[in-house]
Amino acid sequence: MEEKRKTESEEEIISEDALKKAEKYIEEEEGPSRRLSGKTDLFVTAVAVGMSLFHLYSAAGIVMTQILRGIHVMFVLFLTFLVFPSMKGLKNRILWIDVLLSLLGIAVVAYMLVDFENFIYRSVVPTFWDQFFGIILILLVLEATRRTSGWIMPAIVIAFLVYAMVGQELPKPWTHRGYDIGRIVGHMYMTLEASSVFPLTSHPHLSSFSPFTELSWSSPEPENSSSISPLPPWAESRAARGEPLPSPLFFWAALPGAA
Repeated sequence: MEEKRKTESEEEIISEDALKKAEKYIEEEEGPSRRLSGKTDLFVTAVAVGMSLFHLYSAAGIVMTQILRGIHVMFVLFLTFLVFPSMKGLKNRILWIDVLLSLLGIAVVAYMLVDFENFIYRSVVPTFWDQFFGIILILLVLEATRRTSGWIMPAIVIAFLVYAMVGQELPKPWTHRGYDIGRIVGHMYMTLEASSVFPLTSHPHLSSFSPFTELSWSSPEPENSSSISPLPPWAESRAARGEPLPSPLFFWAALPGAA
């Protein structure tokens, strides 16, 4: 008799109402997710398992940091647009736009990997296609962030991106030299310092820090800045011999006022 009452009590604890409340809480914290089934569910699960296996391999094997982060972002974007709907009312089906965004998440990283050696050295002077795919990637990350955590983080990031572009039009103390699209994309898409892209996509709450990093370079230059070397001694000697510098250092050396 006691066992029967205990079983009934457990059933009441995990009743359908309790499950609905738990699901509602999860949606409020992490955003609504789709209820996938059949072959689609198996496919998404297989991709997620593949992502996990890749990261386990990268922990033991040797994968260049920028390639590792790029592939990580590719997996995350691909899965995000399939698992998280654009609106709550679209939880029961995957739309063509979701598939398109998932494929674009692959394309922007594939573009980076195809010509990787030259790609990383173009961060200061990105080509038209570098900027094209870079803008797409930034927009994808913002949309993925909106789907998973709401509008607050994307709004903050967008505000600081706008600030980075129009800073020269603002009054003091908010004014700075300003950055064009090529400069912003080159930094956020093509270097290891990438802000809203490589290391942060799986942690969207951190993506708002990137504009602060971008803006930190806008601070007034010291009067004796011309006497300050922008590179460490070993990099100076490489530059003097005409040898190429690693991408982050090359980007650093090319910043206005750094040389």
